[in-house]
Amino acid sequence: MKKIIFIIPSLSHGGTNKALENILEFLEKQPYNISIFSIDNNKKDPYYSVFKQYLVPNNNSQLYNLINPIEKSGRKIIQSGILKITRNLYKLTNKDFTLHLCEKVAKNINKNQYDIVIAFQEGIATVLASYIQAPQKIAWIHCDYSVVPQHYKELYYKFNKIVCVSKYTLNSFNKVMPELSNRSIFIYNIVNSQIILNKASNTNNLKFDIDPKIFNIISVGRIDYIKRFKEIPSIADKLVKKNLKFHWYIVGDYNTNEGKELINNIKYFQLQKYITLTGPTNNPYAIMKQCQLYACLSISEACPYVINEAKILHLPIVSTNFPSSYEFINNHENGIICDFNEISDTIIELITETKKYQILKKNINLFSYNNQELETSILALFNYEEKKK
Repeated sequence: MKKIIFIIPSLSHGGTNKALENILEFLEKQPYNISIFSIDNNKKDPYYSVFKQYLVPNNNSQLYNLINPIEKSGRKIIQSGILKITRNLYKLTNKDFTLHLCEKVAKNINKNQYDIVIAFQEGIATVLASYIQAPQKIAWIHCDYSVVPQHYKELYYKFNKIVCVSKYTLNSFNKVMPELSNRSIFIYNIVNSQIILNKASNTNNLKFDIDPKIFNIISVGRIDYIKRFKEIPSIADKLVKKNLKFHWYIVGDYNTNEGKELINNIKYFQLQKYITLTGPTNNPYAIMKQCQLYACLSISEACPYVINEAKILHLPIVSTNFPSSYEFINNHENGIICDFNEISDTIIELITETKKYQILKKNINLFSYNNQELETSILALFNYEEKKK
């Protein structure tokens, strides 16, 4: 039985961990021994309970502190000071402390002699995985590769296969690293449609009622500058000025700097009656199912997981025109792709022109997500070395 270890940066909410969760559901049925090493293994994070049975011990607080802000209290301040001093000492010797720590942690992981090591996210997870010894090393890329810092790019020479989550991501990688194009492939994220549909039917834990008589819009994800959620109030304000009956639900953790700006903008436009911040939830689908439109305002997305979820729930989509949007939305068939400055006018049209909205709704009602080809590709990837022999 092959031993596989996935390296991830944290156990927090996000599309990458959701993608891994769905892969694990599939791999449970296969003859593999699966482990996960999370650099930040905070037991309070939502994915700790999901991945608990796969997690291997991680007691290196220095590696954790490299990717997390140090809390300003007691022992943490001492750890922060020691970390800063140590890093500065390494700079004097022209050595990279991050690489040293990753190499140190990898030595412990190597004792388990894994057959396959998978860096399941860019950045520190890929750095650590590059030091782990295994016959087969795979790196997953979930972002536009052109924005990856140069010092990380050299790491990909150490991997047998590079998996990109969309055609756009693959093209981006091959453009920057053409010499590795023979190692790169794309595999879309596996999505468990049945779980999404089952959760969507469970509205028991909803803390608010959704008015079926008005046009309900929803946006889901990390509240950061890439998603542009803080711009939603200015868009909603234009809908209000048109006297439209609507409500906009924003699902995500708003306890961030970007979240504070979002809250301030809601107050500035006096939109408390029109916008609801739900906070993070493990079941956004119960809200999505009752909405009429999914709105994506992102600057960039590699493989927009939530857009696939919206399609599974037969929810028409309005999206900004980031490059991969055309890969996941059939423009003017099951959604509309437009420039960010056109989002408000597009939503107004869909609310006021019923026929235009009904065309999108009719087409997206025919959508179903097929994992079979994706699962076959993943099995072929994990059995790659056997096939070579």
